[in-house]
Amino acid sequence: MKIFYMLLGCMLAMGGLFVPAGFAADVEVTVDLSTTAGYIIECDAPVERTDGTALPIEEIGSFEFHRSPDGTVYTQVGQVTGEPPACEYLEDLDALGEGLFYYRVTATDKLPPPGGRRSDLSPDRLLLTVVRVAPPRSPVMLEGRAVAR
Repeated sequence: MKIFYMLLGCMLAMGGLFVPAGFAADVEVTVDLSTTAGYIIECDAPVERTDGTALPIEEIGSFEFHRSPDGTVYTQVGQVTGEPPACEYLEDLDALGEGLFYYRVTATDKLPPPGGRRSDLSPDRLLLTVVRVAPPRSPVMLEGRAVAR
């Protein structure tokens, strides 16, 4: 079973590329590894550059998803490209295992040439706690009784 979650307010505040969102927020989510195989992280694509000029979606070359175990140092774990790229990343929870993980997003433009201007990490973070919840114990003291006609 896959859980879909939209990372709200992820307008990618980017120093050097995009206009910051109005606020930075942490979105906290807990998923049960025993019932969930994957988790989709999404965000809204930016619509402006930092100088206030419009940024058509066609000028975005990619979105890069970054993960951190403690919220300090982030490592890129996925990149989405396309025409236009979707700001969406599927995390394989089976490969990830249990723990607390922080996610942030960057965007890279492709126009005008040479392109490749990367934003700062999004101010918003998704905090994903992956746990394995044990199933309930089996019922005990199984009995029966006759029902009169």
